Amino acid sequence: MSRNPEQSFVCKSGGKIVGTILCGNDGRRAYIHHTAVAAEHRRQGIAAELVRLAMNAQRKRGITKCHLFIFNENETGKAFWRKMGFETRQDIEIMSKVLSI
Repeated sequence: MSRNPEQSFVCKSGGKIVGTILCGNDGRRAYIHHTAVAAEHRRQGIAAELVRLAMNAQRKRGITKCHLFIFNENETGKAFWRKMGFETRQDIEIMSKVLSI
């Protein structure tokens, strides 16, 4: 949050956090790292509003594209992100390396 202030958001209900989006950018592209809404608060537009807030924060910084990572088997998540206007790319792959501490 301190690296990318004013780009991540939470939703509270009754003083309890019920939704969050962790978003930031590298100066060129935005990245959504995590988005979550408590099960009992889903399908109320919370996630969509969090995405809207995060994307508006990026636009204010001149960022014109946003990426996110999603597990292949997360069909519910993929349907949500498609509804939000995100598209699956076929031209790139993700590579990772575990760093030992």
